Amino acid sequence: IEPGDWSSDVCSSDLYKNLIQTIIECKNIRKAIYVFDPDSILLAKYDGVLEAQKALNISHDTIKNYCKTGKVYNNRFIFSYHNLDLID
Repeated sequence: IEPGDWSSDVCSSDLYKNLIQTIIECKNIRKAIYVFDPDSILLAKYDGVLEAQKALNISHDTIKNYCKTGKVYNNRFIFSYHNLDLID
């Protein structure tokens, strides 16, 4: 398939159908959650938001919001999708 070649033949091809199925199956890929203390010392790493929610008893929406803002949660935790130790 060449870039820009999106004819109806391509969209109905088995390759296209397999690609769409793969995307659908991968939509629930989990992002790692890194938990740091306010001094940016790594406390824990979880395989996803739901795992962090269960371990910390903090709602997944709260964890996601704090991951996006980088703010300190209740003067206890910093949540991140990235290991802050590796970021300069």
